[in-house]
Amino acid sequence: FGAYAVDLREKASVLDTWGPSNIMLSVCSLGPRSSYPGAIQIGGNLMEKTVWAYVHAGSYLVYGSMTSPGDGGIWIPDPPLPASLDLPLCE
Repeated sequence: FGAYAVDLREKASVLDTWGPSNIMLSVCSLGPRSSYPGAIQIGGNLMEKTVWAYVHAGSYLVYGSMTSPGDGGIWIPDPPLPASLDLPLCE
């Protein structure tokens, strides 16, 4: 899995997996009870599943996981997201 730039002028088909009709990110909050204040998870939708972004130990690259990404999938925005932003809680 990967997150990268795509020239949308070259991708116009509704059936194109990486085309503009299939661009969507899921962002959820770990919530106030999390041991990581203000933390979020970021994922992309792929064929009715969410692929969660994470970094695994010993790497600086971002990978994708179709299961819970663990601590490597916890992202802490800097600066923090506004408190008024109403993100859904991560499941």
